[in-house]
Amino acid sequence: MTTGIDVSEHNGVIKWEEVKKHIGFAMIRVGYGKNHMDKQFTRNASECERLGIPYGFYWFSYACSENDARLEAAYLIGAISGFKPKYPVAFDFEEDSYNYAFANAKEEVVPAKFAKTFLEQIKLAGYKPMLYTNYTCLNKWFDAPYYLGDYDLWFASWGINQPQMACQIWQKSANGRIDGINTVVDLNICFKDYLTNNTEKNENKEEKKDAFKEEWLKDKHMEKYRKVVTQVIAGAWGNGNKRINALSNVGYDPELVQALVNAVLR
Repeated sequence: MTTGIDVSEHNGVIKWEEVKKHIGFAMIRVGYGKNHMDKQFTRNASECERLGIPYGFYWFSYACSENDARLEAAYLIGAISGFKPKYPVAFDFEEDSYNYAFANAKEEVVPAKFAKTFLEQIKLAGYKPMLYTNYTCLNKWFDAPYYLGDYDLWFASWGINQPQMACQIWQKSANGRIDGINTVVDLNICFKDYLTNNTEKNENKEEKKDAFKEEWLKDKHMEKYRKVVTQVIAGAWGNGNKRINALSNVGYDPELVQALVNAVLR
């Protein structure tokens, strides 16, 4: 078993050299919803890499459809292209996620379908996919007939001595204290050795790149952006503000285009 934490911008500027003395891994939020990047993501990941702290990533979902979940995965994959996580890349879906989707979705809200769509993209991109959720959400949305047992589980269950069900990472507390972090922080126990015994490590990215690109290019949900992303990769839309303005003027989301370019070319 290995003790770890999960962090986001809500934990402020972390003194990772101090934190390293007390943990074996960290799960780092990359962002949430429609390309809202965590303000501390880059620094947190860079510090963990610099100090040799094993880490993974997660994205808090506000998906209202399977297509939204697919786009969230693209945002994440593009953002983490320069990093080498040894721990999984997780889809975080909780009560707030569902409430947002229920209030805004134009179709039936089926969280397990969103999760599968996201996690399939993560796996295709060459990372180890993981579902993060809690006991209540798991029983409501991720049980049969949409069972997600093919994916590792990061299970939140606080105030008890052990998790109620088998999982690879157990988030045991939301009120931990670690030297180097000025706020309370989530504490986790990892039961799986992702460093030595994992047959699906986050590696061989070059081998995965062509498969990911091929799959993405034929995805009907990406039809609107498929051609323009291919053109951007070929240099047809210019660079910098010129590209941003040109894309915006014809109705494209420049941030999404860049995220998809990063995801394809990472």
